[in-house]
Amino acid sequence: MSYGAGEREKNLDTAFRAATGLGIPQLLDVEDMLIATPDKFSVMTYLRCAITHATQRDATQRTHLTNS
Repeated sequence: MSYGAGEREKNLDTAFRAATGLGIPQLLDVEDMLIATPDKFSVMTYLRCAITHATQRDATQRTHLTNS
């Protein structure tokens, strides 16, 4: 698997697939990010969703560990 800067499309696809596999909804498409200036509000919404998902997952795991 390559993560070279010259392979933006492949790298973005890999990142979006990984995030979707973790349960983060894919609010953006690879094509949305390949344009010269991606929509900053769409990107921020996607990042906020990812952060919220990660925070909730971490809280759930801590609760599970505390109750074990």
